[in-house]
Amino acid sequence: MTDLQDDEIALDPEVEGVTVALRPLSEAPPPAPPLPPADGFRDDEWAVHLPDGQILAFLREPVAHCHLDRIALVAGARRVERPLPGWVYYPSHFAVGQRGLLIGGPRSGWRLDYDGTLTLLLDELDGEGVNVAWRGDTAVLAGWRRAVLDGPGGRVELPCANAVAACAVAGLAVISDDDGSMWIDGNRVIARHWRPYREARGDDVILSTAGDAYAVRVIRG
Repeated sequence: MTDLQDDEIALDPEVEGVTVALRPLSEAPPPAPPLPPADGFRDDEWAVHLPDGQILAFLREPVAHCHLDRIALVAGARRVERPLPGWVYYPSHFAVGQRGLLIGGPRSGWRLDYDGTLTLLLDELDGEGVNVAWRGDTAVLAGWRRAVLDGPGGRVELPCANAVAACAVAGLAVISDDDGSMWIDGNRVIARHWRPYREARGDDVILSTAGDAYAVRVIRG
């Protein structure tokens, strides 16, 4: 392996000329600070301030207050609400990006533009939750049997096996499922690994589902 260091692990390559290398770390960098909570909502609802100044809120259904079934964007006197399938886990299945918000539901995933336009990006018949992440301006969604990358340059669908996480690190999208992880450069899988990963920390560190941290390096040529 060209330029592979002694303490690095090379993932199984899928294409020639590109190697993804992981270096084990003794300690992971801290996670990004959470979005600040927003006032003015029920105690059993979930609302935060977005970086652009708007408020994002997942709202309880109005009768029994059991499931979250709406999303709201609030900017001053302007308030936009959009319906969602009833679910309780939306606060752990969303991502903030330059092109809008990604929302993962029990079997579907959407992009919510900051003007309130809600676009369905992934829809499946079954599943236990759609995982979402932004890789730059490309939306990454991974569900039960399909993963979708949707960006300005087009859309690609890839098979997956009950995805457990999606994130972006070192310019790559990483989708983890029951078979491990696939590492995607642009619209193609360039490497695979038996170990699933749960989240990125910063631009070049990834955590496995067991909590082990690795620095990620992409070697080209």
